[in-house]
Amino acid sequence: MSQQASATVAPPLSQHARIVVAESSEVLRESLARFLQERYETFTAATSDELISVLARVGRVNLVLCDTELKPLGGLACVRKARTLCPTAEFALMTRQRVEPMMPDLKRHRLHNVLVKATPFNFREFGVYVANLLSPQSAFGLRRYLHDSAEIHHLEIRTQTDRENALRQISEFFARYRPYESDVGEIRLGCEELLNNAIYH
Repeated sequence: MSQQASATVAPPLSQHARIVVAESSEVLRESLARFLQERYETFTAATSDELISVLARVGRVNLVLCDTELKPLGGLACVRKARTLCPTAEFALMTRQRVEPMMPDLKRHRLHNVLVKATPFNFREFGVYVANLLSPQSAFGLRRYLHDSAEIHHLEIRTQTDRENALRQISEFFARYRPYESDVGEIRLGCEELLNNAIYH
């Protein structure tokens, strides 16, 4: 079990946030801790017993990231017990499993935050995910989720002609990157459905 020091480059809304990473994989646990310690005061735990011990010792924490495979209790049972120690903290499960079969249990335990541990692990997305949990009011805005070099094009749609022009521009854009017309057609169909829902519903 290790404590990580807090850095001074955190976002203003969460610069004093305390995070506990409870992860059974030592490699991932330490990697996440090193990443988070650049912005937050970070603690780690390798088992559910260690997590409960850390929470009892540290007191106030803002976010607990808990592995679903955490021994010996398992993620859901561990979160249920940890909530009694930190009722104001946010909790998120981390898993490599499919989320859909877990939904009934997640709903029953009022646990709405689940992070899928994809391979390779995307630390940039992870950082945004954590920041959103700590400061939900700052989660909005497309630019927040894109790389700095990404271009954003704005299209105003007020008429049917505007809609058709937007779909044509979208198709032309993706045609530059997709080798098959069927791919572009499927993308156009999906965008058309999105536009229809936005306009008519």
